[in-house]
Amino acid sequence: MGMHCQGCAPEANYGDSLNADLAMQLPKKQLFFVHLPSCGGTTFWSILRHYYGQQNVLRFAGMPGDSEKYSDVRDSNPRYAGLSVIGGHTGIADAIERCPSRLLITFMRDPIERVLSVYHRRIRNGRWHPDPVLQERDILRFCDPSNDVSNFSKYYAPVTSASASLDGIKQMMTRHLAVVGLTSDFNVSLFLLANKLGWEAVPTYDRRNIGGNKAELLPADVLEEIAGLLAWDREIYRHGVALFESARRALPSKVESDLLPAYERSLAEREAALKSTFAGGSPYVKTGPVSYT
Repeated sequence: MGMHCQGCAPEANYGDSLNADLAMQLPKKQLFFVHLPSCGGTTFWSILRHYYGQQNVLRFAGMPGDSEKYSDVRDSNPRYAGLSVIGGHTGIADAIERCPSRLLITFMRDPIERVLSVYHRRIRNGRWHPDPVLQERDILRFCDPSNDVSNFSKYYAPVTSASASLDGIKQMMTRHLAVVGLTSDFNVSLFLLANKLGWEAVPTYDRRNIGGNKAELLPADVLEEIAGLLAWDREIYRHGVALFESARRALPSKVESDLLPAYERSLAEREAALKSTFAGGSPYVKTGPVSYT
């Protein structure tokens, strides 16, 4: 990222005030991104690559317990010592064990919205075949705890322990997650990251990998049953929201009152310009960071 295309809206200029307001506590600190699927991670990876440079970012493949694909990713491995960001679809406990020196960051999403998004995407790509007899209740089959795809609490429980306590997971999140971003408050999350990690600018971005969740099509009783099946996920998410809100309250007031609204207007103007230039919506174009100078 770092280039403009014809038709892109001009980048905003917010002056030097943000650099004075944001704490920049941990400049150039090495990161581990715990990527929960369908929580805005694809967009966030593009931001990380832009900010730190493609050559300094490693996104590995694999799921919790699938150590075969990244078994050599450890603090002790000199091959990865110089990388600014390491991460992927793995668990927080595994990330702590493998790379304890790195700051852990993640994005979370309302579990019901997330599971519906995963469900419909898997139907679209042929990786889930709904039972026509069940009709709209087929989603309950997908959300069953035995389906390893549908829950994300596994990403917070230690791989070796199937009976980790909810309180233990919350304590681990509080202790080890430097920043919890929320998909529903993506732009605010970027300001939290800038504040915590010492970013000199909040990058612009193009939304990627967007899918619908069709929650409005489900009967209330089905949604209620989904909520019950995802009870642990919802408790973990509520704790993540509490961590997010605590960090948000610590932001300088100028961010909420001035800088964030201006930033969101600039993104809206940019997206409108892209849609007017390219048929079918915003393409995967390269963009630069917001300048504060």
